[in-house]
Amino acid sequence: MKRKRVSLFEGGVAVAVIALLAAILAPGIAQEKKTSLTDIALSNIKQLSLAMAMYNQDYDELYPYWNIQYYCKGGNHGAPRDSASFWTDVIYPYTDKVSVYRDPADVLRWNDYWSGCSDDSGANDLFGPTHPANYVSFGLNEWLTGGHKGNRLANIPEPVNTLMLADSAPQLVNSLPDPTGKSADLIVAGIAFSNDAGNKLMWLKNQSAEKLIQKYGQERLDNATRHHGGDLVAFADGHSKWMPWHKLTIGNLEPKSRSHQKSNLKSPAHTTPTPQN
Repeated sequence: MKRKRVSLFEGGVAVAVIALLAAILAPGIAQEKKTSLTDIALSNIKQLSLAMAMYNQDYDELYPYWNIQYYCKGGNHGAPRDSASFWTDVIYPYTDKVSVYRDPADVLRWNDYWSGCSDDSGANDLFGPTHPANYVSFGLNEWLTGGHKGNRLANIPEPVNTLMLADSAPQLVNSLPDPTGKSADLIVAGIAFSNDAGNKLMWLKNQSAEKLIQKYGQERLDNATRHHGGDLVAFADGHSKWMPWHKLTIGNLEPKSRSHQKSNLKSPAHTTPTPQN
């Protein structure tokens, strides 16, 4: 039996059809990959939230006490400054995995940013510069640390509306609380633009979404986020979610009735853990 030869025209049509199908399917595949990265990161931030809750339970509702105002600027009131007391280290025994500290969509992959402020220059910090592979993709709300004496869960009037952890290049975030509500609509840039490779947008002074779009453009702002136009946040009551960057405002991350009372209890001592991948 004689086989029919495929003409150049028929071959060209076949190639064109394949190319068309590839063009149609490619965006969907790319979107599915982005979604899977978001799912992994959301699972990780939920595990860190659970670890923080277990730490609270074991230490009388106390949060880790490390705070830049005391460690880097105030000398911790004369007390020793051990880098192993940083929040990433003290909750590690409850996670036992360095991988849960990572967001796979994190392009910056910074180590603990503030380790150098300690007396040991970060040597005892499992996620410090001496352990370059152990980067951290999330930041803890610095107010929860409460300075050199730690803050309590009981001091938070609205845990469901109080930021605990979020996508962030530095491992401490400060959403600049505004109990008066006058700045409620301002974007917390350090969270909203946590994937800003130029390291400019994340350090911006908090301002409205309208002003940001007017100055930098929607596309650039969207590209500075980790998860297709938004970032992941976890609240003090334990729930976590994705939020679009224009919703990452002071008003959405900090309750107006937030208490500023500090705990009188000192934070417990901690030892450097052994990493498990």
